Amino acid sequence: MVMQFRARLALTVDEAGPADGDIRRRLQDAALTIRETTLIAGGGRRTYVYDVIEMRSPANAKVPDVVDALGRQPGICSVSWRPVG
Repeated sequence: MVMQFRARLALTVDEAGPADGDIRRRLQDAALTIRETTLIAGGGRRTYVYDVIEMRSPANAKVPDVVDALGRQPGICSVSWRPVG
């Protein structure tokens, strides 16, 4: 059975990192629905915090592949994925 799960993704990017729109497209292409976005900026870095909804089975409790792929992208300094709720 597929259910709705909430999570919080935080990405810290440097000046060479992707823009918010590029990150959003990648998340949406991976079937994650963005519910809210927060931006913290300073010192040449930006931290985007996305509250997302993921549709999956309870047995598939792994971090989505897109999160790992974003973490390997140049310009992304740190990634945090945390289930909410």
